[in-house]
Amino acid sequence: MEKISSEIELQIGITDYCNFNCIMCMQSAHEGLYGNTDIKTSVLHENKKGFMDFNLFKKIIDDISQLDFKMKTVAFHWLGESMMHPKFSEFIEYACQKNSEQKFTEYFILFTNCYFLTEKITDFLLKAIGKNPFIIVFSLDSISENTFKKIHRNKHFFRVYDNVKKFTEKSSEIDSIYRIYRFLVMEENFFEAGDFFQYWAKFLKNDFQITFNEEKNFNFSFSKNIINFKRVASFDVKKAEKLFTETIDSIFNHKKEKINVFDSFNFFENISLRPPCSAPFRTPVINWDGTLTVCCPDDKMELALGNVSDFNFEQLWFGKKAGEIRNSHIDGKLENYDRCRRCPNYAGRPLEQKEMEFYSKIC
Repeated sequence: MEKISSEIELQIGITDYCNFNCIMCMQSAHEGLYGNTDIKTSVLHENKKGFMDFNLFKKIIDDISQLDFKMKTVAFHWLGESMMHPKFSEFIEYACQKNSEQKFTEYFILFTNCYFLTEKITDFLLKAIGKNPFIIVFSLDSISENTFKKIHRNKHFFRVYDNVKKFTEKSSEIDSIYRIYRFLVMEENFFEAGDFFQYWAKFLKNDFQITFNEEKNFNFSFSKNIINFKRVASFDVKKAEKLFTETIDSIFNHKKEKINVFDSFNFFENISLRPPCSAPFRTPVINWDGTLTVCCPDDKMELALGNVSDFNFEQLWFGKKAGEIRNSHIDGKLENYDRCRRCPNYAGRPLEQKEMEFYSKIC
């Protein structure tokens, strides 16, 4: 029997170690969230960082491969650089072999800062991926060494760009691989957005498509190269959206659909006015230790549903606690979920009716 397709986008954080210290990442939020020194949080997680055990990873993949529905995506990252995991290659190889004929997901995704994307790793990936639709997102965000240093706070600009270009050249003939060249628009780099576009457009010889905000909003049949511009995740949503819109309009004269951004008072105090967040319906996240939560901003695991070492994914994701969180979002009653109350709800596309209908069929 053919599996039901879902909009679920699972993230498996095989490690939260990272060799970069980017200003917009939760890795550095204790220094100033998204580069803003006026907004600081505690250090990433409450416990130590680590690497996922390979047997735990196998259990996760085995569990989701037995589900009655198919994931939209399965990603091999969350808060760290996945290629730092000592068994990164084994993880990729196992998942790709298990997903023969797209058994449990439509496609895999890997975000990377590209430092470890050497020719050796490139050759391995091209072989291991096989026929699995695989999206690799290059977190670039700059076109000059100086801006790269300000954002990623290291000196590896030329190594990163060299790795990305070599990967592009080697993988260009493989139909199952899609490449996203990402530029996160923020105050530190918006003035380079046009040059970034021109550089990659020339390198890709006009074989590309452009997407705005949603990385996965592209047409597979059009091009396997995607130049992506995305708004920075920020608690000052209006300011970030304004900068993003003005930057994109100045380059492409692109009149994007205006989003509904509440004023700061209504946004955080009158939570009943907020639309339901899509995360508890769409974006399960598993930390390296097996803890499952409902969204990627929840680095402190305040909304944790349990541990996939003790239960399988289906038991937790469709369990009582998960259902209570979803119903609270639908009803606008978030009094018991402080993590949700203080979130700017900047997630991707809005929750769709078909997603709620999916849960009525499964549960």
